[in-house]
Amino acid sequence: MRLPRFSVAAATITCLLVVGGATAFATSAQASAAPKPTGLLSSGDVTAASGYCSWFPGQFGDSSNCDFLDPDVLGPHCNSDAVTKRWGPLKGIFTGTPLGKSVLLRYSPSCRTVWAKIVDVPGPTSDIFGCTITINRNSDGQVIAKTPPFNAVHATIWTAVLYDADVTSYAAAECDFGAEPYEGRTSNY
Repeated sequence: MRLPRFSVAAATITCLLVVGGATAFATSAQASAAPKPTGLLSSGDVTAASGYCSWFPGQFGDSSNCDFLDPDVLGPHCNSDAVTKRWGPLKGIFTGTPLGKSVLLRYSPSCRTVWAKIVDVPGPTSDIFGCTITINRNSDGQVIAKTPPFNAVHATIWTAVLYDADVTSYAAAECDFGAEPYEGRTSNY
């Protein structure tokens, strides 16, 4: 589908980008600097996905066209080849007692993106904080957090992705189930 082109002063507009099926707002400077996809990705075209996520020009380690997108939105190219690269066990903050759960750092080699994931945790209630997981990119300190829905019982949650080609990131979790707070962190990947 072709859209009409309009000419407007670049410094005065904000445009709506539709990238790989996801919608994001960007300034006109970001939009003009963003890599342009050459076509729609097909479900078998993992090679196209590897060139799809990239740093914005002049923004190495700072800003990417794939940051803040859900791995499911990026589709089978970034989620189907995802592997757990690191995991960090949750332990009691006061006693060091293991909880038997871990925060996971998930990685897509085809898109070079990372995100945090945790399985079977409760959401916040009026009595407990629940769990919050984060993915943290070391190069610029960018953090994305996620908490299960209120009153969730056995939730599996994951954050949006951060691009981390040639930089490092880690996943972390803070959980409060009532008796003792727990925390965990992966090593850098």
